[in-house]
Amino acid sequence: MYNRLNPGSSSMWSQSDFDYFKKINNGWGYDQLNEVYNDPNISSHNLSVSGGSEKIKYFVSGAYVKEDAIMKNLTYDRYNFRANLTADITPRLQAFTSVQLYNGLTYGPPNTAVAANPNDLYRKQLLWQPEQPIWTDGGNPIDYGWIANVGAETRGDGGYIKRNWLSPTINVRLQYKLPGIPGLSATGQFFKSYFNTRGKAFETLYDMWVMKTTGVRQISTNDADRIALKKSSQIGKSYLQENYSWMSSHTLNFALNYDSTFGLHHVKAMLLYEKSDWSAGGITSSRDNFPVIVKDQWWATSGDRLDSYNGGNTEQNNGRRSWVGQLSYDFDEKYIAAFSYRYDGSMQFAPERRWGFFPSVSAGWIISKEKFFSGVNGIQFLKLRASTGLTGNDLVGGWQWQQSYASGNSAFFGTDPKTNVGVTYGPIVNKDLTWEKSLSHNLALEANFLDHYTATLEFYKVKTYDILGKRLASVPPTFSRSLPDANYGEMESKGVELSLGMNRTIGDFKYYVNANAGYGVAKYNIRDENISYPWQKTVGNNVNRVVTRVVTGMLRTQADVDAFVSKNPDYKYYGIAPQPGQLTYKDISGPNNTPDGMIDDWDFEVVKANSNPVTVGLNLGAEWKGFGLQASFGGNFRQYRMVNNLVDGNVEWNRMWREWYTDGWTPENPNAGLPRRYSANDGTRRVTNDASTFWNKEASFLRLRFLAASYSLPSSLTSKVGISGLKFFFNGSNLFVISKFGKQYYDPEMADGFTYPIMKAFNFGAVLSL
Repeated sequence: MYNRLNPGSSSMWSQSDFDYFKKINNGWGYDQLNEVYNDPNISSHNLSVSGGSEKIKYFVSGAYVKEDAIMKNLTYDRYNFRANLTADITPRLQAFTSVQLYNGLTYGPPNTAVAANPNDLYRKQLLWQPEQPIWTDGGNPIDYGWIANVGAETRGDGGYIKRNWLSPTINVRLQYKLPGIPGLSATGQFFKSYFNTRGKAFETLYDMWVMKTTGVRQISTNDADRIALKKSSQIGKSYLQENYSWMSSHTLNFALNYDSTFGLHHVKAMLLYEKSDWSAGGITSSRDNFPVIVKDQWWATSGDRLDSYNGGNTEQNNGRRSWVGQLSYDFDEKYIAAFSYRYDGSMQFAPERRWGFFPSVSAGWIISKEKFFSGVNGIQFLKLRASTGLTGNDLVGGWQWQQSYASGNSAFFGTDPKTNVGVTYGPIVNKDLTWEKSLSHNLALEANFLDHYTATLEFYKVKTYDILGKRLASVPPTFSRSLPDANYGEMESKGVELSLGMNRTIGDFKYYVNANAGYGVAKYNIRDENISYPWQKTVGNNVNRVVTRVVTGMLRTQADVDAFVSKNPDYKYYGIAPQPGQLTYKDISGPNNTPDGMIDDWDFEVVKANSNPVTVGLNLGAEWKGFGLQASFGGNFRQYRMVNNLVDGNVEWNRMWREWYTDGWTPENPNAGLPRRYSANDGTRRVTNDASTFWNKEASFLRLRFLAASYSLPSSLTSKVGISGLKFFFNGSNLFVISKFGKQYYDPEMADGFTYPIMKAFNFGAVLSL
């Protein structure tokens, strides 16, 4: 393929090269990913103990999870501990306390110019040139003719990054049943948590072995054929860095709860005051240069202040105050109504815009309890419910009500010939910033029928307004400030959800089936737009519409080109003249709002007004004499994906999508399914690579997300050995996917064909109850 796209190049593959690589992995060449591949696995260990007396109960649990990723040198460990204690101090006073500890540890290769993260490393391993070996026979990294050796980076030759997350929390709650009023109780609760992170990065330059080359691409792996040593240059200098960050939060609330029944009337109410505060900060310190030995310890680094770099996070304090109320009522479990509200104050906004009132109301009618319904056969339960409510969001880029400052340009002051640090203003202050709000409406019908079946049909509509965003306004070029955000945007979404279920028992055999589906659309109602072309208008249109170029065909022969040019004498695609193997595009418009024969940014069209998929789910389960089986499927129908990343994200000197060779246009194969493939160095390549209807493919799928099988030993056996239960189980996730798109291109839930794959996971274990 490289030879096809680069005829006459001095680096073309020779017949000697082809003959040589037929012997390397049966013609596949060097498999970069296989050299660093690790069979991914997860091991999980859980232990819990519970017990106590009538007045004091306890629960203690611990867990350890170890994960090894698909590449070597990439691990994740997690430790969890939890202890709960519940005590009835008096008949009216109950105390509850819980202590939890979470500890997470990661270890992996460094983030450098080679790759910003492990996903990038995986991508490069997948695509790298097939003629490039990673190691010499003695295990030394071979020079790639690039800044580093990707396999060596994965192995850790360039250092590592490790992180440790530690998060302890404590929760204390007291509940007191007030005398004199049955059903009335008071609760006080305090929750405190800490989140501490320590990270350590040790990144080094290392030696790469420059090896003897035979032919054009035959790189020797014999250590004796080393020509020279070459330092990697994935970083400027070797360095050691550590960073610490912390966050502390606490929540305190007091509540009055009332729950009582008077004949056919049931009343439940709650009033709550809550205070939440949190703060965060951190520090980073690093040194480069190692005077004597390169080692991941501070004593080995340079003590010169010019080799030290320090910084830190801005220390932040934040908080909310809330008044919450709930009131629910039902009569004879037939007519149900509820009202609730939140009155929230957030430090994100200026004092005069800080508070927001967010009420909601709901009502339900169990129709099947009415006397007139008693004659209806086959429907055991029928309920109609509706709700409407307003919610608020303060995580929208707050604090813009305060004046901010930023680093400005350095400048000379006085007679001292050195620059001084400059300070400049941040955006203009907007003290009117406030909560983003969402007004939701729901209407649903629930039914149980024919003794074994259930169904729910629900409609919803949500209007989100006061969305924070940038206003588009013209200011003089001499204006030195940036404009503030403002609460002005508005979006609207609506949809429908349907669920159906069946649950039956036949002797010792029990089974159930539940299926659900949902579909929704969303559009912008108010949004500032800078429109240069008609297709850029988004207000009034669905958020997930597909706007792209429309392909009208493929020029397969010179005769096709001549005939096409005869009918379209001015046709060019962004200045590119028609050639055999090219796609042709629909001429939609031009600057005068009429087709002009030129394909450019005027020639986009809405090809799908709404590309939101229909989401589906299916849950199955069965039990028989201690055996259990559960399966959960999920997927999307009517989903579409652009797959031109198989072109634009791939170059011919790396591994390529096989279809480009087997089904790409050439003069010898004019009837191929794919257009002409251009070199990555060819300025004409966008005529193939650009997104268009040709690359917009249907990508529906159904995935087995979870499968569980178990067997519980009969109590007649476990009781003989002094235990209360023993269950063996198997769990599996992401075991397979049904998708035409997946067979032809890549997994439909992956970002593109070269990203980290969706992993299958298998879990075996046993649960012992004493």
